[in-house]
Amino acid sequence: MGWGEIMPMKGWKGELERHALASKGIKTKTNAYGKIKDYKLNLQKVVIVDIDGTLFDTRIRWKKATEIAKPPSPAFWEAFMSDDFIRHDTPLRSSAKVLDYLVKSGYKIIYLSGRRDEVLLDTEIALEKGGFPEGEILLRRKGLKTEDFKIREMRRLNMEYNIVMTIGDSDSDKYVAHEVAIPFVWVLQNSEWDKDTLNQIKSNMEEEEEY
Repeated sequence: MGWGEIMPMKGWKGELERHALASKGIKTKTNAYGKIKDYKLNLQKVVIVDIDGTLFDTRIRWKKATEIAKPPSPAFWEAFMSDDFIRHDTPLRSSAKVLDYLVKSGYKIIYLSGRRDEVLLDTEIALEKGGFPEGEILLRRKGLKTEDFKIREMRRLNMEYNIVMTIGDSDSDKYVAHEVAIPFVWVLQNSEWDKDTLNQIKSNMEEEEEY
């Protein structure tokens, strides 16, 4: 049976790279399902979360950046992504409470954002002040497209962790999740997380427990 008949693995969340499967001697679809399930169950469960518009309200930052230049000009993005402007963001408190609940439930949080890596310290401070749980923070290098960066990082992380879901606020976040075959929870941009969001998260947690 060829690789085309094995990949993608429907019924399991996430992908494993083909070379990783081959190294484990997987030759049939049935064998592949069993191997992936056993492999994933032994990994740390992870939730990947976007930052801007998902955990923080960025509307003030956007407004101030438009006073510098019109979007989507380079000058606008330079202002919008700068540490001086990022400090205007306000945390969405409900999201912090949900992430804290996930951590207490045994999940690791990874913050994956299109923010530039030069604002890592400001991001760490903002997350701490906002009451968000500790977690790995991955930010984009300037010049790299956000979608390309997130897809690459999610594929890499999917080799190390059992990624149960990813949470974001945009079509771009949804596209990235689709590309790496990870369940996506869509939250309303710059808004407190509502009951629909909580239900989506709980549904993914419950589905994970069924495996």
